[in-house]
Amino acid sequence: MVTVDDERLDAVFGVLERYGSVGRGRHRQTRPCRLEPQALEAAVGCSEESRRVRAERTDRLARQLARLTQGDPP
Repeated sequence: MVTVDDERLDAVFGVLERYGSVGRGRHRQTRPCRLEPQALEAAVGCSEESRRVRAERTDRLARQLARLTQGDPP
């Protein structure tokens, strides 16, 4: 078991908890954290979609720049 004493790390867990990615419980004097798979799967899906859109835009920009450097009209 990991003990968290660092306030910054605790703040990160607080943000993750607010967005539903981490759940906190109580066990005697400790407050264990657990990852919530459903929330993490949603975040991964969003991240993958964003990555796909950025890749498409980058490819479009590269084609446009290639046309411009070859002297072709847009």
